Amino acid sequence: MTTRRLALIALAAAAVVLAVGAVTRLSSASFTTSLEIAGNSVTADRLSNHFAVTPGPDAAGDVDGLTIDLGLVDEPQTVTDVFTVTNVGSSTRTATLAFVGDQVAAPRFATSGTASATLAPGATSSVSLTTSAVRADDVAGTLRLSLDGSSWLYRDYAVTFEAAPAAPESVTATPRPAADIEVAWAASATTENLVGYDVYRSTGGSWSKRTPTPVTGTSWTDTS
Repeated sequence: MTTRRLALIALAAAAVVLAVGAVTRLSSASFTTSLEIAGNSVTADRLSNHFAVTPGPDAAGDVDGLTIDLGLVDEPQTVTDVFTVTNVGSSTRTATLAFVGDQVAAPRFATSGTASATLAPGATSSVSLTTSAVRADDVAGTLRLSLDGSSWLYRDYAVTFEAAPAAPESVTATPRPAADIEVAWAASATTENLVGYDVYRSTGGSWSKRTPTPVTGTSWTDTS
């Protein structure tokens, strides 16, 4: 009985050695003879494979890192030729724009008049930014340029400028007794961060401010 039990143990030990040896030989053969699998490939893409960016007078950088500083925008307006987008690929591609924030009313491509432009290979389109008339502010926003149809091929560009309020319209001046003059105007379109209005008088071609502090209403009487 003892002899048979020892023989079985010896056979089991031999089987373990064979199993370990088989696994070792399989690993060596499978993972060192070939490092490529036919029919499979990995492609790394980036926005610069599709578009190039040329900065205008108020911008600096390229497609991978653009900064835009419009300076003082003394009246809500459209700033043209902020930068130009060029399709550098071999296929027609659509570029899209989106501004994060409410200080820019409309980022647009010149060729389409909208926030997207379909460009043939080698085609270009300049970008304009229309500042909002609703608020005056020191603006720090973000403009995103992206490849349409992709959720990850994009770049975000920092945009800064100082937005002045919209000037009032329909200004009138009415004579009053004792040589007073009542000046009245329609309210500005700017409703956020508007402190008030300053009234100036032109004398001999030079302007002087008549109001010591901004007027919060829409009329003021010059008594001098």
